[in-house]
Amino acid sequence: MSENTMRIAMIHTPFRARSGGERQILRLAIELQSMGHEVEIFTNGINEGTYPEFFEEVKINVIPYPLAGILPSAWTPQTIFSKIRQTSHKEVESISCLKK
Repeated sequence: MSENTMRIAMIHTPFRARSGGERQILRLAIELQSMGHEVEIFTNGINEGTYPEFFEEVKINVIPYPLAGILPSAWTPQTIFSKIRQTSHKEVESISCLKK
């Protein structure tokens, strides 16, 4: 690695659909690689069918969401945060899927 080469970590929400943000981060990662940089993308989910032509060109690390398998599958990080903001501490403690 030369002194002008960077190691770059990019963090993105799950790659679930073909949309602008997903395409942008993939294209940026590929462009940075073509300039000689080492690039890795970190995400918590990937739909292999969304951008297979780009996924082959960049290293992607899938880090599962910490509550995967504990929360109902319909809950996403976005819906969880909105529920927490709207819910009192006592109500959160009573959610059965969160009890151990």
